[in-house]
Amino acid sequence: MLLSGVFEIAGALGLLWPATRRIAAWGLFILTLAVTPAHIYMLQQPELFPSVPYWALVLRLPLQLALLVLIAWLGWRPAKPAEKAV
Repeated sequence: MLLSGVFEIAGALGLLWPATRRIAAWGLFILTLAVTPAHIYMLQQPELFPSVPYWALVLRLPLQLALLVLIAWLGWRPAKPAEKAV
């Protein structure tokens, strides 16, 4: 869990720079897909996770989908040409 958090932060930082944006988006997209089965399992077995409110477990899946769309949009949108300094 800690390791995935480190990769999430590294990926988010990678999205900030055009030179690393595409690879960071790929990494975040794959990481997000990889943790989705855990979220589905938690929703199927909520009694095993009493510290997590049920509404949060339900809300995670649509948020996960929205996050995947956002990551894809950030990583695959066309790059803007560099503006020349005047």
